[in-house]
Amino acid sequence: MSLRRDDDRDKWGFGVGFGYEYRLSRWIGLEALFNGVYFPYDNNLYPGSGWATYASLGVGAKVHFLPAASRADLWLQGGANVVLTGSLVRPGVYGGVGLDLRVGCGAFGLGPFVRYSHVFQPSDAPQGGADGRIVQAGLSVSWGRDTGCSGDGEPEAEPEPTPELEALPELEPEPVPEPEPEPEPVPEPEVVPEPEVEPEPEPEPEPVPIDNSEDPARGDHGNDRDGDGVRDSQDRCPDEFGEVAHRGCPARDYGAALDVIIYFPFQSAHLDADAIEQLRRVARLMRDDRGLRRVRVIGHSDHLGDPAFNTWLSRERAHAVVTWLVRQGIGRNRFVVEGVGDTDPRVQGDSPEALGPNRRVEFEVLDGGSGRERGR
Repeated sequence: MSLRRDDDRDKWGFGVGFGYEYRLSRWIGLEALFNGVYFPYDNNLYPGSGWATYASLGVGAKVHFLPAASRADLWLQGGANVVLTGSLVRPGVYGGVGLDLRVGCGAFGLGPFVRYSHVFQPSDAPQGGADGRIVQAGLSVSWGRDTGCSGDGEPEAEPEPTPELEALPELEPEPVPEPEPEPEPVPEPEVVPEPEVEPEPEPEPEPVPIDNSEDPARGDHGNDRDGDGVRDSQDRCPDEFGEVAHRGCPARDYGAALDVIIYFPFQSAHLDADAIEQLRRVARLMRDDRGLRRVRVIGHSDHLGDPAFNTWLSRERAHAVVTWLVRQGIGRNRFVVEGVGDTDPRVQGDSPEALGPNRRVEFEVLDGGSGRERGR
């Protein structure tokens, strides 16, 4: 709907318009626009009194100032049109500004707009040489492709459903980690359970008591094939020289083992099928080897949008990863969560190929292992 005012006659009217826009990019598009207005008219151009018409057909461009916003579209339009008033056909130009507010996360939008049209009148016209000026104000109703609230103007690929994560936890701006009870794996007589106290790091594992006496029931007769001081029946790596603290296995390079990167969709902390597959590797490592005591989980984002929002989103991604790992039986006190926003990009640039690798979560070993520490 729109309102129209005729400056010469000081008349008000009402009308409706239709338009179509083809996006060239997230910032700009080409549009075709038709609108018609009806208003009271009782002058010499139209016999009698009643309603007069103003109809225009135009083409132009439309600029969008908030391409990364998820729920608002501030736009500016301008172009040339052909105007029909009664039986007269005149050239004109138009320009307008509006704000579309997306309803929910779909493609339906609603918002106010103001448009000005200038109609050129020949100086020798019988009606006089004064140009026409029309101001329209009204409500814009838009319908486009569903972007899933991504704000990038392109539909997002629908990730496969993840039964392990049906919902993400609600996060406070500055969450304070608290210890959670940890389901312990099946205990073995030689292993001293680690304390679950937060935030103190877990103590160094005590050496596994070694009993090299013969055990006929086991049939190993105290053998130690690799000569590392751990009897074969208790040695998890019986053919590889290791350390008593690691149950006969050599010290692990946890940094290399955690060289895992979890990627995320645009403005999302959802874990897709590829991310879950990567996290299963991390969960197996942390369940099987308690020498990996403490890990920092670092969330990142691209640089689109507000920096404060990006920092919050990066922390939310890190929390989503930790939540999934805790549900697999890993103690919450073995993780430190950090969100660094867009301050540490892997790739520079504004293209989708450059932005995608920056929406990620990485791991950094804080306690345990040797060699390379940060999975990058």
